[in-house]
Amino acid sequence: KENRLEVINGTYRMGAADEILVTVRDNPDLTSRGRIRPDGNMTVNLIGDIYLEDLTPREAGDKLHKLFQQYLRDLPREAVGVEVTGFFSKRVYVFSYGLGERQVPFTGDTTVVDAVSASGLLAITSAPRRIMVVRGEPDPQKLPMMLKVNLVDVVVQPDPPLPVARP
Repeated sequence: KENRLEVINGTYRMGAADEILVTVRDNPDLTSRGRIRPDGNMTVNLIGDIYLEDLTPREAGDKLHKLFQQYLRDLPREAVGVEVTGFFSKRVYVFSYGLGERQVPFTGDTTVVDAVSASGLLAITSAPRRIMVVRGEPDPQKLPMMLKVNLVDVVVQPDPPLPVARP
């Protein structure tokens, strides 16, 4: 079974505001930590500004490895690591009638319960059995998907009811 981090590193596309850690084994002075700026670049020690937006961490590692090889001979590919330490480029929006809306960072593991809880918008007057989740598609030709969620069932997950004994 694949490690969750391996899956994220292979598929997650980094974006502006994500926090990134770049490491080069046996070269601690080359460690860089920062955010991808709105222009898609991040400043990396020794290299300077490099465009990382819309790359996976693996693709960014390959790109950085090629650039570091100009300065470090015999640098193996696995010596250069790129890790997303803060997922801030993707957001989930939670709307509540009467209470407004909130943005919640989407980390890849965010559930409906996590998003609603983090938003603070579930009020006493809310209808937790009628929550709508709208998932947008990257393709503007496709309509967003609308899912109905019963938050009570998700949180409580009751056991099947026991038969009631009658005298």
